[in-house]
Amino acid sequence: MDENNTTTEPTFLVYGEGYPEEGQMLSQEALQAELESGRLTSGDLVWCDNVWRQISEIFELEPYRLPDYTDANEPEIALDFKKLPSCHLVPEVADSSAVKHSVFGWLIRGKDGRLRSVPILALEVLVVVIVLGFLGYYAILPGINRLYWRPAYVLVYNPYPTPVTVKFMDKEYKIAGNTHCTIPDIFGRMPRSEKMLLQLPKGKDGKEPDPKKINVPLSAAETVLVNPDGIISFGVMKLRAQGKGISDSEKNAIVEEIRSGKAPVTAIRVAENVKKDGREALLAYTNDKIIRSSDSIVKNGLLNLQQLGLTRSEDYLAHHTDMDATPMAQISRNLLRGVSIKDIKIFYRRGSNEVAECEFKLSFPKDAKSPFKPVRKFGKNVPTELRDFDELEGGAVCKVRFDEKQTIVEVKFEKNNFKVVRNQRTILGRWSYTASQAVNNKKWSWKWQFEGQDAGKVATLRLVMPDHGKIDKANIQYNERRPAPPPKTKK
Repeated sequence: MDENNTTTEPTFLVYGEGYPEEGQMLSQEALQAELESGRLTSGDLVWCDNVWRQISEIFELEPYRLPDYTDANEPEIALDFKKLPSCHLVPEVADSSAVKHSVFGWLIRGKDGRLRSVPILALEVLVVVIVLGFLGYYAILPGINRLYWRPAYVLVYNPYPTPVTVKFMDKEYKIAGNTHCTIPDIFGRMPRSEKMLLQLPKGKDGKEPDPKKINVPLSAAETVLVNPDGIISFGVMKLRAQGKGISDSEKNAIVEEIRSGKAPVTAIRVAENVKKDGREALLAYTNDKIIRSSDSIVKNGLLNLQQLGLTRSEDYLAHHTDMDATPMAQISRNLLRGVSIKDIKIFYRRGSNEVAECEFKLSFPKDAKSPFKPVRKFGKNVPTELRDFDELEGGAVCKVRFDEKQTIVEVKFEKNNFKVVRNQRTILGRWSYTASQAVNNKKWSWKWQFEGQDAGKVATLRLVMPDHGKIDKANIQYNERRPAPPPKTKK
């Protein structure tokens, strides 16, 4: 048999009841057999074009037909309505004595058996409704919620870099900076609203700011996410977000443009592609201060609070053993911390699907013939006191920021012990590169900067070389700054 004529049978990733969480690969023949056996239905899922779709959307299936249960031995149903027996459409009126001795008879009639007046009857009915409502709100419903374990949950996010103290329902919770905390199993009368106090630490002036007051709505079997001041944007990303990424040739082109003192046009081109990929990868987003599980973005299965750090108690899991995992086509993220697409990390603008910043890594090669030293390469008049400089090589992080007024490219080397010798002192530090272009101007300007410390005298040296259109005429500026002495303590 000729091996060149062999063909590979196509396979499909499907998901249905009883299948593993990540789905199962089936051949076309096996898929047809599963459909015929009834284990898979037209409403189950198949992975196509990077999303889960119903099988009926991908394959042409025969419509389901009800079986014919007609029995030829049974008599036919009469179609002549005149032959059918008559029926009474109007029920008989109950005896008034039955109403008098019924459960609510005492409401409708007095002791003498006469009907009460309408205002008195309405007032008495209103009192009964209020009493029953009071009992239901404060006693019956809370008991039912606890019986079936339907508590409220609160997920509190701390968007600040410093720790905060949260006071809620007579308890205190310490939340570290840029983390979150779950307040589980809240029972009692519901729905209701509880006040939350969020206390920030003391400022530089030593004063403690006023606590932030947040009203948290509570309902049975509902989760509430508290996002103070709406600082964090929560988004729903495609689980397998596809993007062009950045190729090695593009990385090499960016490095060469920076080394040769040219405008970083390749970095901008890559960043523009990242902006497009970022918009397509973000399915939904919100930065509401209060996000409830009954909100449409959560209820429709987009935003998943479990993926945002919600943790359930053991009691809750013991009462809710039917929490089945569903196949995920997307994942919920805290956009404040960035999202990785391939080898690029992106940061979204607050409350938007627009990319505000992207970040990727570069590598500057070591060149023995022509070592890259920005001061020697771009500086004509190097002060004689600046005697020696290390070659810039190794890994670096490149960031591209899109501002309303300008586009900024920043490159910061990972190595922090580059050497600069000034007079007889060796200063170790880190080099960085910054380029910017105004929105309404095609001209670029950039600078190199070195920040380091002399371990002996704890001094800081800065070398700044701004470009004004002609890089070969850049001036070298440096500033040596000593740290302020510690404050004197009173005896």
